[in-house]
Amino acid sequence: MRAQRHLSVYVHLPFCARKCHYCDFNSRPAPPADRARYLDALHREIDRRAEMLGGSHVPTIFFGGGTPTIYEARELVRLLRRLRDAFFVEPDAEVATEANPETADDAKLTALREAGFNRISLGAQSFDDAELTLLGRGHTARQTERAVAGARAAGFENLSLDLIYALPGQTVKGWRATLERALALQPEHLSAYGLELAAGTPLAARVEEGEIAPVPEGEHLGMREVTGELCSIAGLQRYEISNYARPGFECRHNLTYWRNEPYLGLGAGAWSYLDGERAMNLRDPDDYCAALERGGDARDYSERLDPDDALLEAVMMGLRMTAGVSLDGLRARYGRERVEGLLARAEPLAEMGLVEIAGDHLRLTATGEPLHSEVVVRLA
Repeated sequence: MRAQRHLSVYVHLPFCARKCHYCDFNSRPAPPADRARYLDALHREIDRRAEMLGGSHVPTIFFGGGTPTIYEARELVRLLRRLRDAFFVEPDAEVATEANPETADDAKLTALREAGFNRISLGAQSFDDAELTLLGRGHTARQTERAVAGARAAGFENLSLDLIYALPGQTVKGWRATLERALALQPEHLSAYGLELAAGTPLAARVEEGEIAPVPEGEHLGMREVTGELCSIAGLQRYEISNYARPGFECRHNLTYWRNEPYLGLGAGAWSYLDGERAMNLRDPDDYCAALERGGDARDYSERLDPDDALLEAVMMGLRMTAGVSLDGLRARYGRERVEGLLARAEPLAEMGLVEIAGDHLRLTATGEPLHSEVVVRLA
């Protein structure tokens, strides 16, 4: 009897009202006609994937972007229904969408919740209006608070807030004020990411020109410490480098990535990881749409990782979690010999206090967490 396939589903909706000043994601503003064309292409891709993967059990669905809620509720609901027709979405599945506060009105939130979306992630980013202007966001702090109230009134009991810290000009005191205002809204989940100045973005250009200055490393670390402190007081425990949650409200979809489990990516630039093969769709939305309109495949790239590379990727992702990565799980997937080699390479890192073995898990120490990338390189 054929084993039952489980896979999580990510849907990329790349459009937004404006391009934020820090953003280098696959996103862009687009007119309504382009957004409608893209939705039609997504439906085509779902049907195409269903021919091969139909009947798969889906424990999580995540609509990301861009700004998914730039679309009307009826459009997002129709897309979710198409997924339910194509796959077996489990009764207790986590069905999440990202949303920007200015595109999440009460009526839209109510319609999404009634259709089966049960988790919402609001892109708050800051609760300081001057910082929101610096970032190029299209909302105010007050709009975020109104969106949270609307989500609660709609029946969302699993709400996450996204924040960015270490903004140019930001102080530990200022970051603490944003955190306190965010936590006063009692989210079940909070993501707090240190700003990355991506090349080619307006914010990075201003730093390069000396117009604004990046936050000093000491301030950056201070903000990270304050995040852990205040989240713990609020009952949110850190379970991944940048993510905090009340017990039972960890993002199940993202855990799929960090555990290196199978997932299907739909949409322009979306990645998939199925049966040991990693693949990416065409990144440009126009190219993506054209390929599907021709009846072709939207895939642009694929590779099958050899066991050594697959092991390293599993370790890289697993070490993002505070629990670390299961050694028995690695042995079962990649063989005892490879894992013993990994542990030999980990020994000097353990002597330096960067990693440790806790029971069955290899994990980063508090000292090692800020050095995640460097640790992974040494484990290769």
